[in-house]
Amino acid sequence: MSLIENKFLYLLVLILSLSFPLIRSFEQKLKFASNIKAILISCFIMMIIFIPWDILFTKINVWSFNSEYITGFKIFLLPIEEWMFFIIIPYCCLFIHESLILIRGSSPVREKIYVNTSATVAAVFLVIAITNNDKFYTLSSFGLASILLFLFSSKKYKWFYNFLRTYLFSLIALLVVNGVLTGSFIENEIVSYNENHFMGYRIFTIPIEDTIYCFSMLFIVTGIYEKLKN
Repeated sequence: MSLIENKFLYLLVLILSLSFPLIRSFEQKLKFASNIKAILISCFIMMIIFIPWDILFTKINVWSFNSEYITGFKIFLLPIEEWMFFIIIPYCCLFIHESLILIRGSSPVREKIYVNTSATVAAVFLVIAITNNDKFYTLSSFGLASILLFLFSSKKYKWFYNFLRTYLFSLIALLVVNGVLTGSFIENEIVSYNENHFMGYRIFTIPIEDTIYCFSMLFIVTGIYEKLKN
Protein backbone atom coordinates (compact mmCIF):
# COMPACT_ATOMS: atom_id res chain seq x y z
CA MET A 1 0.00 0.00 0.00
CA SER A 2 1.44 3.42 -1.00
CA LEU A 3 1.79 6.46 1.24
CA ILE A 4 -1.40 8.06 -0.09
CA GLU A 5 -3.46 4.92 0.50
CA ASN A 6 -4.77 5.74 3.94
CA LYS A 7 -8.00 6.77 5.63
CA PHE A 8 -7.84 10.21 4.01
CA LEU A 9 -7.70 8.96 0.41
CA TYR A 10 -11.38 9.53 -0.48
CA LEU A 11 -11.14 13.00 1.05
CA LEU A 12 -7.95 13.71 -0.88
CA VAL A 13 -9.61 12.71 -4.17
CA LEU A 14 -12.43 15.20 -3.50
CA ILE A 15 -10.08 18.02 -2.50
CA LEU A 16 -7.96 17.56 -5.62
CA SER A 17 -11.09 17.48 -7.77
CA LEU A 18 -12.33 20.76 -6.29
CA SER A 19 -9.02 22.66 -6.19
CA PHE A 20 -8.78 23.89 -9.81
CA PRO A 21 -12.50 24.78 -10.31
CA LEU A 22 -12.61 26.58 -6.95
CA ILE A 23 -9.53 28.69 -7.70
CA ARG A 24 -10.80 29.62 -11.16
CA SER A 25 -14.39 30.27 -10.01
CA PHE A 26 -13.57 33.87 -9.11
CA GLU A 27 -12.23 34.91 -12.48
CA GLN A 28 -13.86 38.06 -13.77
CA LYS A 29 -14.80 36.63 -17.18
CA LEU A 30 -16.45 33.51 -15.80
CA LYS A 31 -17.99 34.91 -12.58
CA PHE A 32 -18.95 31.37 -11.61
CA ALA A 33 -18.76 32.07 -7.88
CA SER A 34 -21.49 34.69 -8.24
CA ASN A 35 -23.93 31.83 -8.90
CA ILE A 36 -23.14 30.05 -5.62
CA LYS A 37 -26.74 30.26 -4.38
CA ALA A 38 -28.06 28.57 -7.54
CA ILE A 39 -25.28 25.95 -7.31
CA LEU A 40 -26.03 25.03 -3.70
CA ILE A 41 -29.81 24.93 -4.18
CA SER A 42 -29.36 22.71 -7.25
CA CYS A 43 -27.13 20.32 -5.30
CA PHE A 44 -29.51 20.26 -2.34
CA ILE A 45 -32.54 19.35 -4.48
CA MET A 46 -30.55 16.65 -6.27
CA MET A 47 -29.42 15.25 -2.90
CA ILE A 48 -33.06 14.86 -1.82
CA ILE A 49 -33.21 12.08 -4.42
CA PHE A 50 -29.68 10.72 -4.38
CA ILE A 51 -28.86 10.65 -0.66
CA PRO A 52 -31.82 8.37 0.30
CA TRP A 53 -30.92 6.22 -2.73
CA ASP A 54 -27.31 6.03 -1.52
CA ILE A 55 -28.33 5.25 2.08
CA LEU A 56 -30.72 2.49 0.97
CA PHE A 57 -28.19 0.85 -1.33
CA THR A 58 -25.54 0.99 1.38
CA LYS A 59 -27.97 -0.60 3.84
CA ILE A 60 -28.89 -3.48 1.52
CA ASN A 61 -25.26 -3.91 0.42
CA VAL A 62 -25.58 -2.92 -3.23
CA TRP A 63 -22.35 -1.05 -2.56
CA SER A 64 -20.07 -0.53 0.44
CA PHE A 65 -17.18 1.68 1.53
CA ASN A 66 -13.70 0.45 2.41
CA SER A 67 -12.89 1.57 5.96
CA GLU A 68 -9.18 1.76 5.06
CA TYR A 69 -9.81 4.75 2.77
CA ILE A 70 -12.36 6.85 4.69
CA THR A 71 -12.04 8.92 7.86
CA GLY A 72 -14.76 6.87 9.55
CA PHE A 73 -17.18 9.69 10.35
CA LYS A 74 -20.64 8.71 9.03
CA ILE A 75 -24.09 10.28 8.82
CA PHE A 76 -26.97 7.83 8.21
CA LEU A 77 -24.59 5.03 7.16
CA LEU A 78 -22.77 7.23 4.63
CA PRO A 79 -19.19 8.40 5.10
CA ILE A 80 -18.89 12.18 5.32
CA GLU A 81 -16.84 11.98 2.13
CA GLU A 82 -19.86 10.57 0.30
CA TRP A 83 -21.97 13.53 1.39
CA MET A 84 -19.23 15.84 0.15
CA PHE A 85 -19.16 13.97 -3.19
CA PHE A 86 -22.69 15.17 -3.99
CA ILE A 87 -21.65 18.80 -3.58
CA ILE A 88 -18.09 18.85 -4.89
CA ILE A 89 -18.53 16.78 -8.06
CA PRO A 90 -21.65 18.67 -9.26
CA TYR A 91 -19.84 21.95 -8.47
CA CYS A 92 -16.92 20.87 -10.64
CA CYS A 93 -19.22 19.78 -13.46
CA LEU A 94 -21.19 23.03 -13.38
CA PHE A 95 -17.85 24.84 -13.55
CA ILE A 96 -17.11 22.87 -16.73
CA HIS A 97 -20.62 23.73 -17.96
CA GLU A 98 -20.10 27.48 -17.59
CA SER A 99 -16.53 27.34 -18.90
CA LEU A 100 -17.67 25.62 -22.09
CA ILE A 101 -20.41 28.21 -22.59
CA LEU A 102 -17.84 30.99 -22.15
CA ILE A 103 -15.35 29.37 -24.54
CA ARG A 104 -17.64 27.85 -27.16
CA GLY A 105 -20.87 29.80 -26.71
CA SER A 106 -24.36 28.55 -25.97
CA SER A 107 -25.84 26.30 -28.62
CA PRO A 108 -29.60 26.01 -29.22
CA VAL A 109 -31.30 22.64 -29.18
CA ARG A 110 -31.38 21.09 -32.63
CA GLU A 111 -34.82 19.66 -32.12
CA LYS A 112 -35.03 17.07 -34.89
CA ILE A 113 -31.72 15.48 -33.91
CA TYR A 114 -31.71 15.75 -30.13
CA VAL A 115 -35.39 15.27 -29.37
CA ASN A 116 -35.58 12.13 -31.51
CA THR A 117 -32.27 10.84 -30.19
CA SER A 118 -33.22 11.44 -26.55
CA ALA A 119 -36.49 9.54 -27.00
CA THR A 120 -34.67 6.63 -28.66
CA VAL A 121 -31.98 6.46 -25.97
CA ALA A 122 -34.68 6.74 -23.28
CA ALA A 123 -36.45 3.74 -24.78
CA VAL A 124 -33.19 1.73 -24.88
CA PHE A 125 -32.46 2.65 -21.25
CA LEU A 126 -35.98 1.61 -20.26
CA VAL A 127 -35.53 -1.78 -21.93
CA ILE A 128 -32.20 -2.28 -20.14
CA ALA A 129 -33.82 -1.37 -16.81
CA ILE A 130 -36.78 -3.71 -17.29
CA THR A 131 -34.71 -6.65 -18.51
CA ASN A 132 -32.40 -6.26 -15.51
CA ASN A 133 -35.10 -5.67 -12.91
CA ASP A 134 -33.41 -8.11 -10.52
CA LYS A 135 -30.26 -5.97 -10.46
CA PHE A 136 -31.06 -2.98 -8.25
CA TYR A 137 -28.29 -0.68 -9.47
CA THR A 138 -28.97 -1.36 -13.14
CA LEU A 139 -32.72 -1.00 -12.70
CA SER A 140 -32.53 2.28 -10.76
CA SER A 141 -29.76 3.99 -12.74
CA PHE A 142 -31.09 3.21 -16.22
CA GLY A 143 -34.69 3.67 -15.08
CA LEU A 144 -34.14 7.19 -13.74
CA ALA A 145 -32.09 8.20 -16.78
CA SER A 146 -34.88 6.94 -19.03
CA ILE A 147 -37.47 9.04 -17.21
CA LEU A 148 -35.31 12.17 -17.44
CA LEU A 149 -34.69 11.67 -21.16
CA PHE A 150 -38.39 11.13 -21.84
CA LEU A 151 -39.04 14.42 -20.02
CA PHE A 152 -36.61 16.18 -22.34
CA SER A 153 -38.17 14.70 -25.45
CA SER A 154 -41.54 16.14 -24.42
CA LYS A 155 -40.39 19.47 -22.90
CA LYS A 156 -37.52 20.41 -25.25
CA TYR A 157 -35.36 22.13 -22.63
CA LYS A 158 -33.21 24.81 -24.24
CA TRP A 159 -30.18 23.98 -22.11
CA PHE A 160 -30.09 20.30 -23.07
CA TYR A 161 -27.46 20.55 -25.82
CA ASN A 162 -25.15 22.47 -23.50
CA PHE A 163 -25.75 19.82 -20.85
CA LEU A 164 -24.81 16.98 -23.22
CA ARG A 165 -21.59 18.79 -24.07
CA THR A 166 -20.89 19.29 -20.36
CA TYR A 167 -21.61 15.65 -19.60
CA LEU A 168 -19.24 14.38 -22.28
CA PHE A 169 -16.42 16.61 -21.05
CA SER A 170 -17.21 15.77 -17.42
CA LEU A 171 -16.97 12.06 -18.20
CA ILE A 172 -13.22 12.49 -18.69
CA ALA A 173 -12.83 13.81 -15.14
CA LEU A 174 -15.41 11.38 -13.76
CA LEU A 175 -13.53 8.43 -15.24
CA VAL A 176 -10.47 9.50 -13.26
CA VAL A 177 -12.35 10.18 -10.01
CA ASN A 178 -14.58 7.12 -10.23
CA GLY A 179 -11.60 5.14 -11.43
CA VAL A 180 -9.80 5.80 -8.16
CA LEU A 181 -12.98 5.16 -6.16
CA THR A 182 -13.45 1.78 -7.84
CA GLY A 183 -9.85 0.62 -7.54
CA SER A 184 -7.88 2.01 -10.48
CA PHE A 185 -4.36 3.12 -9.53
CA ILE A 186 -4.71 1.82 -5.94
CA GLU A 187 -4.47 -1.58 -4.28
CA ASN A 188 -8.14 -1.92 -3.25
CA GLU A 189 -11.47 -0.26 -3.98
CA ILE A 190 -12.76 2.70 -2.01
CA VAL A 191 -16.29 1.81 -3.13
CA SER A 192 -17.11 -1.85 -3.72
CA TYR A 193 -20.11 -3.07 -5.74
CA ASN A 194 -22.17 -6.18 -5.13
CA GLU A 195 -21.92 -8.17 -8.36
CA ASN A 196 -25.50 -9.37 -7.95
CA HIS A 197 -26.85 -5.87 -8.49
CA PHE A 198 -25.16 -4.60 -11.66
CA MET A 199 -24.64 -6.04 -15.13
CA GLY A 200 -20.93 -6.63 -14.69
CA TYR A 201 -19.76 -4.47 -17.60
CA ARG A 202 -17.03 -2.02 -16.62
CA ILE A 203 -15.03 0.81 -18.16
CA PHE A 204 -11.67 -0.15 -16.70
CA THR A 205 -12.76 -0.65 -13.06
CA ILE A 206 -15.93 1.48 -13.30
CA PRO A 207 -19.35 -0.20 -13.60
CA ILE A 208 -21.16 1.11 -16.67
CA GLU A 209 -24.06 2.01 -14.36
CA ASP A 210 -21.87 4.69 -12.75
CA THR A 211 -21.81 6.70 -15.98
CA ILE A 212 -25.62 6.56 -16.15
CA TYR A 213 -25.93 7.40 -12.46
CA CYS A 214 -23.76 10.47 -13.04
CA PHE A 215 -25.81 11.40 -16.11
CA SER A 216 -28.99 11.59 -14.03
CA MET A 217 -27.27 13.42 -11.19
CA LEU A 218 -25.85 16.08 -13.52
CA PHE A 219 -29.07 16.33 -15.54
CA ILE A 220 -31.03 17.26 -12.42
CA VAL A 221 -28.36 19.65 -11.12
CA THR A 222 -27.88 21.38 -14.48
CA GLY A 223 -31.60 21.75 -15.14
CA ILE A 224 -32.28 23.36 -11.76
CA TYR A 225 -29.13 25.49 -11.98
CA GLU A 226 -30.11 26.82 -15.41
CA LYS A 227 -33.55 27.74 -14.12
CA LEU A 228 -32.23 29.48 -11.00
CA LYS A 229 -29.13 31.31 -12.18
CA ASN A 230 -31.10 33.86 -14.21
